[in-house]
Amino acid sequence: MKKNLIVLIFLSLLNSCSDAPFVQPKVLDNNSMFDLEQITFNEDIPTLYSKNFVNDYKYDMEEEYNATSINADTIFKYQISDAVTDVLKIKVPVKDFGYLYKSTQLDSVAKFQQAYFNSLDILTDINKKPVAYYAEAEFKNSKERKQFLDNLIQQFGQPKYAFFISHEYNVCSYEWDLPNQTIQIETSYGHGVTISTTGDFKNEVYYRLDMLIINNQTKTAIEEAHQYILPDMITGADGKTYSIKELGMDKESKIKDDFLLNSTFDHYINDINGEYHISRARNDDE
Repeated sequence: MKKNLIVLIFLSLLNSCSDAPFVQPKVLDNNSMFDLEQITFNEDIPTLYSKNFVNDYKYDMEEEYNATSINADTIFKYQISDAVTDVLKIKVPVKDFGYLYKSTQLDSVAKFQQAYFNSLDILTDINKKPVAYYAEAEFKNSKERKQFLDNLIQQFGQPKYAFFISHEYNVCSYEWDLPNQTIQIETSYGHGVTISTTGDFKNEVYYRLDMLIINNQTKTAIEEAHQYILPDMITGADGKTYSIKELGMDKESKIKDDFLLNSTFDHYINDINGEYHISRARNDDE
């Protein structure tokens, strides 16, 4: 009787564990496995990045970050640039949009189904509410990555858009427009070097997968944040003034970064000659 009671208690504990509600990690770290399938766009982003974060602009990582300081937000201010905006000193986004939090390289910092990501960047609005998530993963072989894509198709159906972006590194893009969010997957490959314990070098191919998840309520605002308007006249390095028409430049332009969907570019959508058709992509197994 006593033995049976112990077994019943053990089974009860197992059931209670399996029924426990899912809890996202509060702070990103190695093996935190932040679940991108469970995002609500209400996550506490400053707390998530309170331990591991990087900044490309103004922050010295050797100093201890003080989240309560008066200028704490400035190191995460969302800024985009390219050669044109740098030369002309054009601010993009034109109006302050929000903040960009970037993780250091961390093993399995995030996951989606059976894919594990080694970095996670999150874009927020001005109130630090998340609007988009961007994560990077590397697969050791193309079959595992293809299986992940097949699982997405099984879950969400065929992508709304599929583009062949570039021959270099065989860059492809797939986009699913879901009721509450948009998911974009970019695939490519790269070359790396591993060093054995004996000091031998080995060249390896890795298969990259980048995942972007955008809140549909903010999709238009994110696209607009990447746009800028050039002045009608531009002063060149020679001191002379030229019209943008003379320079062959468009008055309205946008800058591509990790948070801008490929489907926002007309040349991918209006591809009359099939230059970007997904059928042009090379089979990674070849």
